[in-house]
Amino acid sequence: MKIAVIGAGNLGIPLALKLAKSGNSVVLQSRDTAKLSQVIDSLRLATPTSVQIRELGGDLSDYQLILLTVPDTEITTLAAKISPLVSAGSIIAHCSGAHDSSNLRGHRSANDELWYCSLHPLNTFPNPHAGWSTLAASSHATALICEGDTEALSKIEPVFSAAGFTYQQISKEAKPLYHAASVMVCNYLAVLMHAGL
Repeated sequence: MKIAVIGAGNLGIPLALKLAKSGNSVVLQSRDTAKLSQVIDSLRLATPTSVQIRELGGDLSDYQLILLTVPDTEITTLAAKISPLVSAGSIIAHCSGAHDSSNLRGHRSANDELWYCSLHPLNTFPNPHAGWSTLAASSHATALICEGDTEALSKIEPVFSAAGFTYQQISKEAKPLYHAASVMVCNYLAVLMHAGL
């Protein structure tokens, strides 16, 4: 699959590398390509990466999946900005754990055929190095919690399964409960340990 990852941060960098390593054609867009190149070099990849690095913006019509790995507050604005640059039949997705795919919609007419979904890797990505150390393993088995258009999810599943993710679909209505549960399990464990000590 031809994939554009927009947002070269703690999740975007390791996710782009993993998707490229599993055979996809990936471009990673960033505001600061020089800094991004330094970060990727510092990961000391065992094999050279096939990820192309580009400045933010430009035509996205060649890409089947446009993956937004930006902060939650930027998703809606960025989706509005890129929608005119995407070809009919493409998928626009974000990686927010808290929001469903509805904040991607409504930027083009009903006659334009785009598919939308949210794809949340249920893991911790505190920095690109930690994220890559997790995803680099072929057996990382990170849960990928997905919701959105059926057409999008059917195309996404084999791509992420081939990259070692464990795919699970939930409903749009379940997304707030999923996020709350994730916060409790991940963050409250540290609180419980501290209280116990």
